[in-house]
Amino acid sequence: MCREFFLRLRSPPFSDLRSTQLPIKVPFRPACVSLRGSQAPELPRRSPGLLVDAARWREVSRSLKPLKNAQKQPISSVKRHTPRPLRRQVSLNGPLQSSFRLLQLSSPDGSRDFLCSGVAIDSPVKPQVCAFPILPGFHPKNPRHPSIDSRNLSLFTGLREWPCRLFRLFSTKAQVVGTEKGNSEERRLRLQAVLDGGASCVRNFSIIAHIDHGKSTLSDRLLELTGTISQGAKAQFLDSLEVETTRGITVKAQTCSLLYRHPKTGVDYLLNLIDTPGHSDFSHEVTRGLTVCQGAVLLVDGLQGIQAQTISHFGRTRRQNLERLLVAINKVDLPAVPEQIPSVKASIAALTGEKEEDVLAVSAKTGQGIDDLLQAIVERIPPPEGKENAPVKGLIFDSWFDAKKGIVQLVALKEGVLKPRMTLVAAHARKAIQVKEVGILHPFMTPTKALKAGQVGYICSNIKRTQDACVGDTVFPQNQIGEPLPCFGPPKCTVYAGVYPEQAADYEKLQVAVGRLLLTDPAVEAKAEVSAALGQGFRCGFLGILHLDVFKERLKTEHGVSVLVTSPTVPYHVTPKKKGQQKRVVCSASDFPDFFEQVEEPMVEATLVVPLKSVPAIQQLCMERRGEELRYECMPMHTSSNDSNHQQDSVLLVYRIPLAEVILDFFDRLQAVTSGLVSFDYIDAGLAPADIVKVGFLFNGERVDALSFLAQRSRAREQ
Repeated sequence: MCREFFLRLRSPPFSDLRSTQLPIKVPFRPACVSLRGSQAPELPRRSPGLLVDAARWREVSRSLKPLKNAQKQPISSVKRHTPRPLRRQVSLNGPLQSSFRLLQLSSPDGSRDFLCSGVAIDSPVKPQVCAFPILPGFHPKNPRHPSIDSRNLSLFTGLREWPCRLFRLFSTKAQVVGTEKGNSEERRLRLQAVLDGGASCVRNFSIIAHIDHGKSTLSDRLLELTGTISQGAKAQFLDSLEVETTRGITVKAQTCSLLYRHPKTGVDYLLNLIDTPGHSDFSHEVTRGLTVCQGAVLLVDGLQGIQAQTISHFGRTRRQNLERLLVAINKVDLPAVPEQIPSVKASIAALTGEKEEDVLAVSAKTGQGIDDLLQAIVERIPPPEGKENAPVKGLIFDSWFDAKKGIVQLVALKEGVLKPRMTLVAAHARKAIQVKEVGILHPFMTPTKALKAGQVGYICSNIKRTQDACVGDTVFPQNQIGEPLPCFGPPKCTVYAGVYPEQAADYEKLQVAVGRLLLTDPAVEAKAEVSAALGQGFRCGFLGILHLDVFKERLKTEHGVSVLVTSPTVPYHVTPKKKGQQKRVVCSASDFPDFFEQVEEPMVEATLVVPLKSVPAIQQLCMERRGEELRYECMPMHTSSNDSNHQQDSVLLVYRIPLAEVILDFFDRLQAVTSGLVSFDYIDAGLAPADIVKVGFLFNGERVDALSFLAQRSRAREQ
């Protein structure tokens, strides 16, 4: 059995260490301990790290006196016995944090560096327990472990002693921000008890925020502090796609169930977390996540304050009629943030109507305030409503393909009890679903006996075709179809492009890959087409240029298909000249008619938050892009520069702009004229008449449709 304490560094006084967090696992009867620091030497395979015998160290250390001048002093030798088995050692996978002295040691020839430390833990379980992770470790049953001066030490690797000298000494303080983890069997029983209970112990919530405001990092802390994942797991744990790791952004909403025990009442709760993307191109993922939740956590960067997508996401919570919204200011561990919190709270209160005292302050990086946030989620967000004795009624809100289990669907169960071997029917698609397995994501697929009303989980069924996944549909028991739940339809695509395989022989492979990606991303439209120049491919619709780039990259990284993508266009609504013919939606120049009555182009309502000094340049740019100003509002905000902190006014601008002027380089121009200090988001704003023409090319007197494009008449020659 092992107890794990979570330690986080409050403000490191050193800059050459890589990690700011690590777990310390303490066995009940440790014989020796181990350390692998970011600057630890390469050790033989037989050696787990740097070893010191615990009993011998305590004996020698009592005779040692602290050194006033620690710089380059020799270190006393300590003999070492043969180490116990590895399973009885304490393993540290990063630089140490806590109330401690941190030492950087070097060998006489300077070829090897070591990190070591003495740690004093103020544990909520055993107050005033002193531990020395790379030295003797400690017995949790003995809270009066003597304090040891860690500046006198001898280091060993394997069976070889390395004489060392003290090179540098650091000292700092930290706090325990986690709670003790029980063993796996105890957690399994607690989880089963919550699953067997009613919906009163379930909380469904999403995390929403502007780009880079800390959503994924906050999810990591919630998973760690509830014991769902171990401390030291990979950053952005829920970002499972390779494209998310390489780009550093979240492109798909991810669900995870957390087991949380309220520290005041001792009651266990099941928290169903949905981590959502921040970029506007993936706003449909946010909408789907909010559909199945009763509450949300709106995260605001303490330095940047309210940004464009903060406003956009808040509007979505209102349109979804969300029952409760929690607002939290993130990054309070940064030195410049505490003094800005009052002004940021005032801005949040003005936007959301929340009381300033209800706004939480957290640090997703260090864990500060996370316990308060977890308690607020349990206490303020209401439990889902639903009757277990009613027929099954659930909303399918996501799906993906699993190599072993086939097509997996995520369902939010509103009523009834869902068990394996049940037969369900999708209300709109009228597809029969034979349930083979049900479970929750904790954080991986964990089978359960049943899913009850109010819970969120997955189902594995007999569905084989991707087009039968029924995302957004309501499922009922066979022969008991009732009133479907309000569903979310596929979002309206704003950008279209042709996608063709680089090698014509790869078309079938591309067809399978597109089908798999449509299963996980229903916002993409795909229709087979044939080009005279590029061969067989697909005309695909996306929600933006970034959405298109991510789709292309996923084809390459996940399915090994390299593709050619044509220049993106927007969908134009063309009214034919002949009477009686219906209006057409044209997405490519090849389909654009030579004669027509009227053309309408899609418009967007763009929201920009920019510094006051950049407003004239922004207004000039928007006028060049045929924009119409709808709103101008000053927003007092605090920003931080490299030299000092200062208050700077920002301006909220709202423009109505043609989508064709936005999709290519508009955001790049915005960043150029504001030195990167711009926040931008947009939503659909209907259609408007436009003077669009088709620009074609002649090659040896013959028209080449593959080179044709659509443009505004006044700019046709420029393009």
